[in-house]
Amino acid sequence: MIIREYEAEIHIDKSIIEKYSMMNMCYYDIETTGFDKDRDSIMLISIGYFLDNSRFKVKQYFAEQLNEENSILIKFKEEVENFSRWCSYNGIAFDEPFITKRMDRYLINFNTPIYHVDLYRIIRPYYEQLGMERCNLKTVERFVGIQRKDNINGEESVHMYNKFLNTGD
Repeated sequence: MIIREYEAEIHIDKSIIEKYSMMNMCYYDIETTGFDKDRDSIMLISIGYFLDNSRFKVKQYFAEQLNEENSILIKFKEEVENFSRWCSYNGIAFDEPFITKRMDRYLINFNTPIYHVDLYRIIRPYYEQLGMERCNLKTVERFVGIQRKDNINGEESVHMYNKFLNTGD
């Protein structure tokens, strides 16, 4: 397993951080080898959280081999147990059930936070009114001014991961 950690300076007004309990929130996303919770695996889990009002930490847990999924799930569990809230993009429909199913597979006792902010569910009713053609994450990011450096979609990431598993590159 590869663990990468990054810190960034983010300036958000303290009143906003307090209003939305952002110090108690873990932001997360997963990458999987497919959509089937029974057959496919989690290859990457990324989490982020505020260290204080101006510092944000990102941790990524990457499975170098498929048999490391158990290890990245345990690390994820250890991290998110410190938070009472989650934030994701379409995590209620995909990420959370996928994680829960995979935790069950490895008999890892895991409870999801009670409060889950799913940004997709918040934006979805309004995306057309906002002038967006789609409500996927990349479109929303562009709408709010975030320019990604990568242009990889989910299908391409699975192909790249399979290549990595075969070649180590």
